[in-house]
Amino acid sequence: MSTLRRLGAMVHIIATNPGITADDLQAMLKRSGFDISARTFFNDVKLLKDELALLPGDGRMRNGYFLRGAATIGANELDLVIDALNAFSLALADSDAQRLAARLMDVARDFPHYKRVGARRVLGQRVI
Repeated sequence: MSTLRRLGAMVHIIATNPGITADDLQAMLKRSGFDISARTFFNDVKLLKDELALLPGDGRMRNGYFLRGAATIGANELDLVIDALNAFSLALADSDAQRLAARLMDVARDFPHYKRVGARRVLGQRVI
């Protein structure tokens, strides 16, 4: 059971921090309560890559770890996505974009490295 939880934590960390290095991934696992040896770490990476096909299978991962076939955004890009969705929702009067931006803002609070820069801002208002 602990192996499955550890693998789940690895996938979650990689999904929320695309391009994370092996050292940073190991450090985040340790902060999450998974203090494992380097050998166990690389065996887990091999399992995610070869058996579960979640990591790219071609050679070393010089650009860090990311999930294969999954488009993820990291904490750095989240601000841009939220601002863009807010702008679309105002410009196009799109309530779906507004709901998605609000949901992303709620989810962002769970990202370990996410810090919203500045206060919450209003992008625009329509006066009719």
